[in-house]
Amino acid sequence: MARLSRCGAVVLVALLAGCPAAGPGGGSGTGPASPEPDSTVNALDLVKEYHADAKAADAKYKGKWLLVEGAVNDNGVRPGFATGLSVELGLYRPDPPKSGISVRADLARDQEARAQALSDKQVVKIKGKCQGEAMGLYVDLVQCELVEAGPDPSLPVTAEQLTRDAADPQAGEKKYKGKMLRVEGTFVEIVKKGLAVPDVIVLQGHDEKAAKPLRVHASYPGLWQRYVEGWKKGQKVTLKANWVGPYEGKVSVDGARPMP
Repeated sequence: MARLSRCGAVVLVALLAGCPAAGPGGGSGTGPASPEPDSTVNALDLVKEYHADAKAADAKYKGKWLLVEGAVNDNGVRPGFATGLSVELGLYRPDPPKSGISVRADLARDQEARAQALSDKQVVKIKGKCQGEAMGLYVDLVQCELVEAGPDPSLPVTAEQLTRDAADPQAGEKKYKGKMLRVEGTFVEIVKKGLAVPDVIVLQGHDEKAAKPLRVHASYPGLWQRYVEGWKKGQKVTLKANWVGPYEGKVSVDGARPMP
């Protein structure tokens, strides 16, 4: 049977909202130096053990410090419900129609900028204290430290280049589809879309002198809002996002998150 982590109701609320809670690591600052890990484990192997027998996995891992290695999930870097960031990795989906189970690492505050800069599919090593299974969706680690990050697989590109490449949609699709993009550009505005639709960050394109310039529109999950508050028109910014393509006079990317 699925069990609540010790984060209790806060975790439940955050899960229902589709985002991680601000747990003991991300919400409490750095604290004292964490101990050496009791064991090293692959993230996918860890979640498979919990899926197979959570009670046996708890006896082996819960309350212990682990060094966990794995690839960051798609959209796997998430803001906490109030503060902090978590990194999800090692997604296991034995029943594809269902959500699956992942390791969720709640990063300490001094690790936030490093975590924010990670890309989907980037291989990382994270040390944290195992809290066991949460709602059958996560194996939670708290007070986490990003020990090592492998090569960044994202593709660097400017917003201006994306709008130029939109002139040939098929070529743009071949060049950018399936890749996480690291988009640098000049901020124009945030377009508020309402409760059910993600807000959009607008970046300048290559033809700003045109009557209706072609611009990059980057939709982003709502909890990233606190990271973009205070941005000013004309400010140089960097986002990581996924290619969608040209549509109705704009070049769309989604799943965007601001870089530190």
